[in-house]
Amino acid sequence: MAVEYRVHPLFRDFLRSKLRAANSDEYRRLNQRAGSWQANRGRASQAILHFAEAEDWDQVAKVILEQAPAAHRMGRWQTVLSWLGVIPAKELRKRNDLRLWEARILVRLGETDRALQAISEALDGLGEPNLPAIAELETIRGMALRMKGDVAWALASCQRAVDLAVKGNATMDILADARKQLGQVQFAQGSFSDAAAEFRAALDIYEHRGNSEETAAVSGCLGSVLGSVGDLSESVTYLDRARQLWRKIGNTKELCWVLNNLAMIYYLMGQVDLAEELFLDAHTKARESGHQRIEAYALASLADIDREAGDQQRATQRYEEALHLAGELGEMTLSTYALTGLSAAFSQA
Repeated sequence: MAVEYRVHPLFRDFLRSKLRAANSDEYRRLNQRAGSWQANRGRASQAILHFAEAEDWDQVAKVILEQAPAAHRMGRWQTVLSWLGVIPAKELRKRNDLRLWEARILVRLGETDRALQAISEALDGLGEPNLPAIAELETIRGMALRMKGDVAWALASCQRAVDLAVKGNATMDILADARKQLGQVQFAQGSFSDAAAEFRAALDIYEHRGNSEETAAVSGCLGSVLGSVGDLSESVTYLDRARQLWRKIGNTKELCWVLNNLAMIYYLMGQVDLAEELFLDAHTKARESGHQRIEAYALASLADIDREAGDQQRATQRYEEALHLAGELGEMTLSTYALTGLSAAFSQA
C-alpha cells in the first residue's frame, strides 16, 4: 500500500522558498513531477497549483480542459474560476479554449459584463476564422445578454450561433447548445412556438447522445414553454420526465425548480391537492439545500393556495416569509407579487 508523508505547512513553505531561491530549475522540475502525480490520482486542484508553480501553462490548460466539463455540470463554478485564476492574464489571452470556459463560468455566476468582455477578447484573438469556436462564443454571448435583459441582441447572437454551427459543421453538442439557448431567448421574448421548436430540436440531439443532464434541462424548458401556450397535458409529460432525471442525477437545485414548475401546471389544471404536495416538496428540498430563491417562489405559491382555501392566517405567514427572502435576494418581481398577495390576504381576513 502506498504511503504518503506530510510536513507542517509552514515548514513545507519554508523548504519550497529555499529550493526556489537556490535552484529554480529543480524547483520547476519537482513541481512538474508533483503535478503529474496529483493529476494521475484525479486531484485536479492540487495538480493545477503544482503545474502553475512550474510555470507549465500547457499542463495547467490540459488539466482544466479535462476537468472543467464535469465541474461545470456539478455546479462547481467558483472552482473552475479559481483554476483559471492561476494563469497570468497575458497567457490566458493566448488560449481561446480557456477564455470560452471563463466566459461560460462568469455567465453562470451572473457576472455578465466580465463575460461579455472575455467573449469580445476571445473573438478578437481568433487568428483565423473558426466557425465552431465563434458559434460557441456567440451562444455564450446570447446567454449573457439574455441575463442582462437585452433580449433583442441576445436573439441575434443565438441565431448567429445556430447559423455558424451549421455552416461550420460544428459538433452536435455545439449545435444543440446553440439551439437550446435560442429557445431560451425566444421563450423570454414570448415566441413560444418558436421556442418549443428549438427545444425539441436540441432535445433530439441530447437524447441521441445519451446526455442525461441536458436531456433533463431541455425537457424542463420544453415543459415550461408548453405550459405557457396552454398545452398542459404535454407540459406535465416533459416536466415529470425532467423531475425523474434530476432526481436520478442527484441535482437538488434543478429538481426543486422542476417541482415548482410542475406544481404550477397541476394548479392550472385544477389539481390543487397534487399541486400543494409538489410545492411543499419543492419548498422542503430548497430549504434543506439552501436554495433560497426557489424556496421563496414555492412559499408564495403555497400562500396563494392557502388564500384561495380561506386560510388567510397561514397565507399571510407564508407571504411574509416569501417577502423576507425576496428582499434578501433582491428579487423585486417576487417582492411585488408577495406584497400584492399579502394585501389580498389582509382584505379577505
